[in-house]
Amino acid sequence: MKEQLQDLKEIRQMMERSTKFLSLSGLSGISAGVIALVASFIAWQMRPESVAEVIYDGSQYKPLLNGDYIWSLVYLGLATIVLALAAGFFFTWRKAKKKQSPMWNKTSRRLLVSLCIPMVAGAFVIVSLLINEVYWIIPELTLVFYGLTLVNAAQHTYRDVFYLGISELAVGVIALFISGYSLLFWALGFGILHIIYGVSMHLKYERGK
Repeated sequence: MKEQLQDLKEIRQMMERSTKFLSLSGLSGISAGVIALVASFIAWQMRPESVAEVIYDGSQYKPLLNGDYIWSLVYLGLATIVLALAAGFFFTWRKAKKKQSPMWNKTSRRLLVSLCIPMVAGAFVIVSLLINEVYWIIPELTLVFYGLTLVNAAQHTYRDVFYLGISELAVGVIALFISGYSLLFWALGFGILHIIYGVSMHLKYERGK
């Protein structure tokens, strides 16, 4: 009976390896989280004494966010993405090499497509908001679209990615209803949640292997 159960377990693992990309590294999540926390700290240090100017549109006074500060945050965000992706690629490549598993195959291509669809859609939405100077909602929407991206991609990799996506989505949605704490929620979503996910992945799938 034990031998039959072991055989079934091995068959299940073989089927999973053929249909899911299992070279994602927990260290990728940890590094992404640390980079995001550093970026959040830099953004906090960059903030001017007043990030808004008051304008009169003919009917009432409205705050106008400082454009220079906003674009500094955009550049910081882009740098954060590039660094996080580079670190993620390195640790994933290292894990795949250790397991003697190819990084680029049919499964990884499906994973990439699933990642790109909501991510590209979110990028267009955010660019349109920047063009129209609707800044306040952008940090929250990055969390929402990132959560949707992970949920969509989870079908091709570890189930843990799905739970991370739901968590990111929840943080983003909550942030939409609580104004004035965008940077804090951004640090929580991209920083703390990534580190928790990365540590969990490392302990569950990589430690001692």
